[in-house]
Amino acid sequence: MSVVANLHGVRMVGGYLKHPGGTKNALHTLMLLVACEIWNERNCRTFQQKKLSTTSLLVKIKEEAKT
Repeated sequence: MSVVANLHGVRMVGGYLKHPGGTKNALHTLMLLVACEIWNERNCRTFQQKKLSTTSLLVKIKEEAKT
């Protein structure tokens, strides 16, 4: 389960994050998303002995940012 389930209107448009509150809020939301996904990966590695490759983790973060 992802810690960041809803990004409150953040979406990808032309490869850039768009947020109703502006670019600064979008950047903060992206930083939170990346931190949460890295933390989730750390927990999976520590407690479930499951590992994603770096590429797979980046793809997962990009997909989560699009939703």
